[in-house]
Formats: sequence, structure tokens, C-alpha cells
Amino acid sequence: MPTNVQFISAMYFVGSVSLWIRTHPLLTVFVLFAVILFSIFLFILIKPINISGLSSNSNPVSDFGESLLRIEEICQEEDARGDLSKAGRSILLHYDRKVENVIVFLHGFTSAPIQFLELGEKFYQRGFNIFIPRQPCHGFDDTSTLALQNYNAQVMVDFTSQVIDIAHGLGDRVTIIGLSGGGTLAAWAGQNRGDVYQAGSIAPMLGAGFIPAPLTKILTKLLLRLPDFYMWWDPGLKADNPLTEDYQYPGYPIHALGEVLRLAYAVEAGALRSAASAGKVTMVSNANDISVSNPKIDQLVSIWRSKGDNLTHYQFPKDLGLAHDFITPTRDGFRADIVYPTLLDLFTN
Repeated sequence: MPTNVQFISAMYFVGSVSLWIRTHPLLTVFVLFAVILFSIFLFILIKPINISGLSSNSNPVSDFGESLLRIEEICQEEDARGDLSKAGRSILLHYDRKVENVIVFLHGFTSAPIQFLELGEKFYQRGFNIFIPRQPCHGFDDTSTLALQNYNAQVMVDFTSQVIDIAHGLGDRVTIIGLSGGGTLAAWAGQNRGDVYQAGSIAPMLGAGFIPAPLTKILTKLLLRLPDFYMWWDPGLKADNPLTEDYQYPGYPIHALGEVLRLAYAVEAGALRSAASAGKVTMVSNANDISVSNPKIDQLVSIWRSKGDNLTHYQFPKDLGLAHDFITPTRDGFRADIVYPTLLDLFTN
């Protein structure tokens, strides 16, 4: 008897559902679509961010001549391409010998080496050898390129390790400094490269400024797992964005930004396990920054401080009104009287 009752109940339920579907066809489609979207979103949230294998072997160069040869090979390859802008090519300022200090500057995500030229010249005048390499997939003459579709966290790690290795032949003490996405790479170096004298992250991309810090992990997963598409820095002005220099890309594939945040997640995970490997770590943030997440920067600083005392954190005050990119001298509102002297003090002491 219970079996018959269950069967009748099941048939009644199926009949009721069928009737509801026939009488509400549009709503049924909407509900099914919502269920599918929710299932996809749930899958994105549950699946962990893959940071396994994000490592690179180090092979430091000790000889100035070998470092110079490697950089010349890089520059010759860039010249031979024929598709890079003048601003997008690697830059080397040197004293024809190995000196005490060398700085590697890493330009921002979608930017180019020239971004750091003026600041690099100021450090050069103080006796530093300077290397400003072109990041992979950057610097193309065609700023609408989709080259960044090939930009991922492992590419960033390999590139960062390579330029640190080369820098060892240029100076006894290697400092690596990056801005924004380049700041994320510098943070990775600070966490993982014990042969780095000082790692400086300037306004690093550890999270997006418009997303609350606790949601950064969700944003990273979405950017990595949604179908890849091109996003403008300014969706309204697109290629006419006045805040984008003529050598910078006005947009990016979302997977590429997701890969920068994946590397940031790897840095944070590493910091939770162990102290930063670099001799000194210097974090520079901007209280007026709305592009990157200052709470995520503060969080990483806090983690590093809990592991050791080799960290310095300097924040430019909000009332200076600095833009996210406060390094490029052609930016509106650039404060040469404040920014460069402050950075010179932070990285020469």
C-alpha cells in the first residue's frame, strides 16, 4: 500500500509540474536559465585557484660581460621584430662595469619600459646600473593588440626570474621595483627570491579598487573562468581614454588581468606559509588610489610584518591627489617635487 501511495504522489507531482510548465512557458525558460547560471557560478566559486607549479629556477649571472651580452640579445630580438614601439623596448643604463647597486624596474600592466625611464635616470645619476625590461606581450606598436591573451602567471614568474638573474651581473646588490602589475611581480620576487637585496612594490595589483577585499578571490576566479573577452580601461571613452599614454594599451583581455591576480594570490599564500625571502621588502601605496585595492595591500603588509621585521611600508597621503600611475611624468597632476625624491630616499637608504 505505501508503494501505491508513493507512486500516485509522484505521478501527481509530475502532472502538476507539467501543467505549470505548459501554463508558464516563458517563466519556465527564465527559471531554467537562472538555474544554469547559478550552477556555473557555483562551480566557479567552488573550484580552487591553481597556484601549484608557479616557480622558476634561478641561475644568477656573476659576470658583467655576460649580463651585457644577454641584454644585447634581448634588444636585438626586439629590434628585429619590427612590431614594437620605441617606447616599448627594453632600456639599459650602465657604467660599463659591475657596480655596487643595480635596479630592475618593472613597468605596469599594459604599459611599457619608458614609463620608468625618467625615474631610472635619477637613480643612474646616483651610481646605479639600471635595467628596464619589456614585459612579455607588452610594448607593441599596435596598442589594440590581443597579445596579452598569452600573458599568464607562469610567464610572469619566468620573466621576473630571468631579469633578476641577468641583473646580478650588473650589480652586487639587486633591487627590483615594479608598479601596479609590475608591483605584483616585484612582490613575488620579494617573497621568493632570497638573492634579491630589496624588492619594492609600488601600488601593486593585489586586488581591484572597486571590489571589497574579501571578494578579491571571487573576482579572480571569475576573470579566469569566464569566456575571455576584451575590456577597456574606460568603457565609455575606449581607445580615446586621455589617461592612457599613446604607447599603452587602452584595454586588456580579462584572463590576463585574472592571471595577474592569480600571481597575487600565490604571493599571499606564500607569505602565509613563510617570511619574505628578499633582504628587504618595501611597499609603497597611494591613499588616493581607486584602481588597486589598498586593503589588500595592507593585508599583505600585515602578513609580512607578522613573519619578520624586514618590511617598510610608505603611503602617499590622499590629499596629494595622486593618480594610480604616479610614476609616468606626463600624467596630469604628476608631482615630480614629491614622488621622485620620496622614492629615491626609500630605495637608496
